[in-house]
Amino acid sequence: MQIFVNSVFLANNISGVTRYAIEISKELKKINPNIKFIAPPKILHQEVANELNVITFGKSKGYFWEQIMLPLFFKKRKNYILVNLQNSAPIFCKNQIVTLCDIKYIHYPQCCSFISKTTLRIIVPRVLKNCMYVITISDFSKKEICDFYKINTNKVSVIYCGSFIKYNNESIKKKIENEKYILTVSTLNYHKNFDGLLDAFNQIKDSNVFLYIVGEFTNNYNLKHLLLKIKQNNRIKYLGRVDDEKLIKLYQNAFTFIYPSFYEGFGMPTLEAQACGCPVISSNQASLPEVLQNSALYFNPYNTNDIKEKILFLLNNESVRKKLISKGNNNIKRFSWQKSAEQLYKLIESVKNQ
Repeated sequence: MQIFVNSVFLANNISGVTRYAIEISKELKKINPNIKFIAPPKILHQEVANELNVITFGKSKGYFWEQIMLPLFFKKRKNYILVNLQNSAPIFCKNQIVTLCDIKYIHYPQCCSFISKTTLRIIVPRVLKNCMYVITISDFSKKEICDFYKINTNKVSVIYCGSFIKYNNESIKKKIENEKYILTVSTLNYHKNFDGLLDAFNQIKDSNVFLYIVGEFTNNYNLKHLLLKIKQNNRIKYLGRVDDEKLIKLYQNAFTFIYPSFYEGFGMPTLEAQACGCPVISSNQASLPEVLQNSALYFNPYNTNDIKEKILFLLNNESVRKKLISKGNNNIKRFSWQKSAEQLYKLIESVKNQ
């Protein structure tokens, strides 16, 4: 039985979901070089596509390619398993393993475009019902998916994320930036709680402390007031999207990393920060306590004063900061893309033998 991976993610910009799909795919290829990866023709991550020896097929990209072109590819094929590593899958393909990272589009519909949330509301219940198995990225997400879609928990497996950055004692000692800055990395969307973070930071009057924001604005949320808050404070620097090399340097040189999100299926940037020796201050919501356990300083993201107080506490307690760096180093060891891919491959093999 041939294993295929739906590689539509190679036509998407880097996000948490895209990173998950790319990193696990690279490890799957190492485990079994005979796995086939099929993608739309307009690939954004050509280096990854070359590494995976991707087959391109059809026209267009996104949902149209996945729902129309991909089923055509499998129309005359019967002895196959299709692995989907992003938050959707073709309705008209059989023998599928489906990944659903979270159900943000249900809890925070304002965070998704009309087309995206409408499409997911139509696609997801159908593919979950008919697929062979479901993958998600945390116990938190598993419970949400099973409860909302009334799925038997035995049909869902948790396969964690990893970090694309490897912990390295030498690399974290490099200091490039002269400013003391707090770093946050995320798509700028409603559920990420940038409003709360900016309100909290604006209450911190220390002129020597800066806030660096890495991530893209989205079209799903009215961000005019957010831009105004950023522009009104010269200690806030919006850097937009940066490449991986620059991102690693930002993690390495940050005084601390902060993650103020209301809702996360996993929260991959927290691990990336810890892999660079950067202590983490985090929201105490959703999957984040599951992922970070005792390795972070937590706050209530709905309480701006609590966010501010936790930032100030770390700024004034170097011993606590050093302990968080050490705990972060231990926490990151729990996760690896290799381990996740091995878990997935074992699942694929078990499904093949059913």
